[in-house]
Amino acid sequence: MIVGPHGSGKSTLVQSLFEPISLLAPAVRLHPLRFSSDKVTNQLALRERKGWANGSIVILDGYEQLPFWTRMLVEWTVRRKAATLLVTMHKPRLGFELLWQTTTDNKTAEWVIGQLLPENEREETIVRLLRSPDWTASRMRNAENLRESLFDMYDWWQKDSNRT
Repeated sequence: MIVGPHGSGKSTLVQSLFEPISLLAPAVRLHPLRFSSDKVTNQLALRERKGWANGSIVILDGYEQLPFWTRMLVEWTVRRKAATLLVTMHKPRLGFELLWQTTTDNKTAEWVIGQLLPENEREETIVRLLRSPDWTASRMRNAENLRESLFDMYDWWQKDSNRT
């Protein structure tokens, strides 16, 4: 399992692993399950589990968002088909091996922001942004959820670019 808080990169990590894993194991299935209120997602997991091949790798993003009985059925199917189950969750769960724990800190934020900026603007813009009261307030409000702070940053950028 890959564990971490909201917006810490779990889904991004799983998506970046999908292609290399699928080259090694062509029977891989990726099921991005992200919305607990999405009944279609639950039905998809229930319907598609019947087509999982023996020995395949099943990747479920947002595993804890599935209803309890669906999770139990998925786990039973995985055991029955001798498949491997890779899941993302917000908290560790008994019975799953922890493969990676995502976290966010200023160094992570600095790297992500650097990837978004043109090379000639990176140094000064990163320093200015990370020291700004808006960024500090956003990080306090969003805690470990870096994604929401990046959305805030985008909103500030949009306001600034609309002024010029």
